Amino acid sequence: MDLNESDRDAITDCLMRHAALQHLVINEIVREDIMESVEQYLDRKEMFEDSEYANKLVEKLLQSHSERIRIETRLTLDQFKSLALWLKENSKLTSSKHATLETKLCIFLYICAHGVSFRAAGNRYEVAWSQISKFFHQVLDGLVLLCKENIVLQEEDVPVPARIRYDPKMWPFFKDCIGAIDGTLIFASIKGKDRERDGGEGAYRCRKGFLAQNVLGCVDFDMNFRFVYPGWEGSAHDATVFNDAIGKGEFHTPAGRYWLADAGYCQSGGYGGQVLSPYIGPRYHLVEWKKGKLRPQTKEELFNLRHSQLRNVVERVYGVFKIRFQIFQSARDGLSLATQVKLVYALSAVHNWINSHGGSPQKEWRNFKASQNAKDRELYDKIMEQLAASSQNSRPSTTRASTGLMDARRDKIAEDMWKSYNEYLAQRDKDTSSESSDSE
Repeated sequence: MDLNESDRDAITDCLMRHAALQHLVINEIVREDIMESVEQYLDRKEMFEDSEYANKLVEKLLQSHSERIRIETRLTLDQFKSLALWLKENSKLTSSKHATLETKLCIFLYICAHGVSFRAAGNRYEVAWSQISKFFHQVLDGLVLLCKENIVLQEEDVPVPARIRYDPKMWPFFKDCIGAIDGTLIFASIKGKDRERDGGEGAYRCRKGFLAQNVLGCVDFDMNFRFVYPGWEGSAHDATVFNDAIGKGEFHTPAGRYWLADAGYCQSGGYGGQVLSPYIGPRYHLVEWKKGKLRPQTKEELFNLRHSQLRNVVERVYGVFKIRFQIFQSARDGLSLATQVKLVYALSAVHNWINSHGGSPQKEWRNFKASQNAKDRELYDKIMEQLAASSQNSRPSTTRASTGLMDARRDKIAEDMWKSYNEYLAQRDKDTSSESSDSE
């Protein structure tokens, strides 16, 4: 249809009026939305109204019954105060406008002890989630410095541990032993760049199917960490992690001394005589001995039994460590892998701090094992399952040749131990026979 010029002008004018009306309607809707948002902002209520609530709560915990701070942080009152003082004097951790140093430390330990999220901690202490994260990392950096001070390898002239010196079953056979080593699996979250590095998350998936980091630990018989080496993939063999620590010069042992290790650690010349492992073949683990209820029948069985009784300290240390700090009972998706590694260092240092300031890890472990509380039993079973999964990362090679200085040393210990054991049995039988004769 042909339109003249006047018709076209009329249509154009109509369309412009329609567009203008539509624009006015849209503007009115937007104006109403803006006014509603402004009213909501003016009528808002702060999520946490008392900025001093966290400080007041921590102060109340420190002034009330001593058991309350221990439940909150796993540290006694004296342990907590002395740790706070150490951080004040030796780290960059300081009080801020709305949080004292003690408050920051308490929040950090609460998260680690109970394994709660940053949001849950923020709700308890009435602190914004962003601030909780900030406090967490500030305390973490301070405790990493503590790790360098109280987790140290022994130097020369290390005294014989009391656990060995005053036990006739162990002395003098293990007089040169200074502790035990083993690896443990700790849940890991692999995200972002960490997922892309080193072949992705697959390398961190352990034999049990979950993502983990393999942590090497060396402990003494007082249940303290002497060396911690976290960060390796969960699929890595324990011996691989140990070799890496030695190769980088991170690990050393005083001349003539050694650590006890399970059969997964090859004891040929590669370790320079630093570890003593059991015989492969004869039963070894204490669970196997408890089931059998039999005496050792050979020198190899006797050696393995005594070796297992001593080396078991490292499993108890890991047990107490994971009981104290339940943050390790699940992966922390909000933390980078580097932060997860630092967390192992930091909490290992806190573990040693507790022990060196009046803590009793042996008592904690016994009480926890004997607890009839349903939650405690569930946690105990979970920890034992993790320790069992860790042992799979140190399975021995069935083709390994038995050579090297430590194999000869093991044979000598086993022979001396077997001789002493048989002399003891003979003397006991003689004494029993003499008592029977006297009674007749």
